[in-house]
Amino acid sequence: MFGYRNAKVTCALLLAISLYGGAPGALAQTSAVGALDSPAAQIATTRTYALTGRLTSPTGAPLAGARVRAVGSGRASGAVTVSESDGRFRFDGLAAGAYRVELAEPADMLSASPVKVAVGSGLANRTDIVLDDEPVPGQLVGTVASSIPDQSGLFFAFVSALRELEGEYEFAGAAFVAEDNGAFAIPDLLPGTYRVRIDGLFFGAPTIGGPVFTEFFEDADTVELATDIVVPAGADSVPVAVNIGPVLDRQLAGTVSDSDGDAASGVTVSLIDPDSNATVGATQSGADGRYEFGAVARGSFIVSATDTQDRFEDTFFPGVSSVADAVPVDVSVGSELSVDFTLAPLTDTAVIEGVITLSYGPDPLVFGQVGAFRQIDDEWVLTGESIMDGATGGFRIERLPAGVYRLQATLIDAVFGLPTEAFFDGADSLETATDIPLSDGEVLDGIVFAAGAPAEFAIAGTVTDSVGVPLEGITVTAIEQPFGQTRATAQTDSSGAYSLAPLAPGSFAVQFRDPTGAFATEFFDDADSSAQSQPIAVDSSDVTGVDAQLDAVPPPSTGAASGLVTPRQSTGFAFVFIDAQRRDDSGDFVSVGTALVLDDEPAPWRIANLPPGEYRFFAADIGGGGDQIEQYFDGVTAAEDATIVSIDVDEVPDINFTFE
Repeated sequence: MFGYRNAKVTCALLLAISLYGGAPGALAQTSAVGALDSPAAQIATTRTYALTGRLTSPTGAPLAGARVRAVGSGRASGAVTVSESDGRFRFDGLAAGAYRVELAEPADMLSASPVKVAVGSGLANRTDIVLDDEPVPGQLVGTVASSIPDQSGLFFAFVSALRELEGEYEFAGAAFVAEDNGAFAIPDLLPGTYRVRIDGLFFGAPTIGGPVFTEFFEDADTVELATDIVVPAGADSVPVAVNIGPVLDRQLAGTVSDSDGDAASGVTVSLIDPDSNATVGATQSGADGRYEFGAVARGSFIVSATDTQDRFEDTFFPGVSSVADAVPVDVSVGSELSVDFTLAPLTDTAVIEGVITLSYGPDPLVFGQVGAFRQIDDEWVLTGESIMDGATGGFRIERLPAGVYRLQATLIDAVFGLPTEAFFDGADSLETATDIPLSDGEVLDGIVFAAGAPAEFAIAGTVTDSVGVPLEGITVTAIEQPFGQTRATAQTDSSGAYSLAPLAPGSFAVQFRDPTGAFATEFFDDADSSAQSQPIAVDSSDVTGVDAQLDAVPPPSTGAASGLVTPRQSTGFAFVFIDAQRRDDSGDFVSVGTALVLDDEPAPWRIANLPPGEYRFFAADIGGGGDQIEQYFDGVTAAEDATIVSIDVDEVPDINFTFE
């Protein structure tokens, strides 16, 4: 049986499916005050009921995703609901009375005789509907193509069929487009009218506006504007041909000129995402001052003009000097926008330069960015910024007009760290940062960002065995929570003592590990993992008494198996899978360990931690020849003929496989 589940498409390429179900025959009672005839009736309560049922085919198979309507003279008459995956449907809030329950589908799609039912107190409040004929599923087919010339950049597309229900469009089915010709097919659709959504993902394409594009058939921005597609029973619909991506008539162009009206060539014009301030596309003005973006996605963009030759002031549309004052332009279907710039000559500008350092922790500073905020009308506006030089930590912010500035740095101090902020000179915020006055042409150097709190604290304690004997040589590690950066490591001395320093203020998990493996690894306080450990808070002083008692590792209680695999020599490469199967209490053999051999010459294999018991060993040479050769130890193809191998604690039998 076919159908769809009642689910909403919530974002590009990701679908959240939400099911609603109700108990059959359930009775709902609510209170409502109505404008009834008599004063007594005006204060009476009106009881409402739930009507349930099941929609099936003549053979009894449930029908999912069909719209069912209840028509009567009572309250909530004309309500429409959708059958669930098991064919069940439910109406809530019905007043007592007689109803006609029928399919709300067009007659040429599905048909069933209406059913009359009485709803009220003491009644079953249930009815079933049986289709007149066995339904035949429909199918939505079509092709998806990139609207970018030569089809470049379209990585894949996701096509969704949406069906209208009471003013909302519900997900009915979907298909990935992975074929070179862009073909797709969405099978098992209930016959009816649909609208189509297409999400396309582009990699490396010459597009502006990001890698993901969403459109609705036929070149609509929203599902409400999309074109209807009829899916008949038992046949393909008219093929849907879709172009996904930025269409070529969505152009943004203009001219760049100087204050005298002459063409300004070589000026970089950029499109900026107004939400993230990230540049999503750029081009340059030509000798005639013209620039053009030929493929721009729908959306809003800030447009800027920047002269890297230091002839003109940076300008944002519509002629303002900061991104904060810029007005985004809207790009829509078929739009052709003209955005022109008149650039003012660049006056003598100032420069701020310096270095970024860390005042704590062993991790290197892997990223730093400094922003210069200029005071304009009692507000601090970002006017210039610089990325840290990875080798020296240096930064240089150029082309700053004269004025008063404050500096803010964004820092990442470990590969997996999160960005942190620092302000000059050791301030807590931009509002309290030190003012830096700049005059025309001034070069201010020597600015140093020493980010982070001083690393002057320690965590200390003692490590012993379970009876209190000090353990020397245990590795103790402070791991900053919650992101897992190692901040300090130490070894215990002959008295079992250790000290983790220097540490900046923060929360830490403390790990105790024996490099020799004689004692089990644990976290403070007697925890098996960092997530389960008791965190140590370092605030304004050293933390002592973080002790541990480690348990000795018991002798091994398992065995192992090993051997040599000789793969086929004619396949070009080897891929041999080995499976250790242990006989359980019921006599069945269950896989308890596997190994892979990828060498094309005889190679060793080993499966460790095998519980004592009886085993048989299976191997498959998948190879590169397209066929798979299987065998059991010792050289047999049937499982019942396999040689049974007994494994005890510390035993490692030799199991060899040879493939011809």
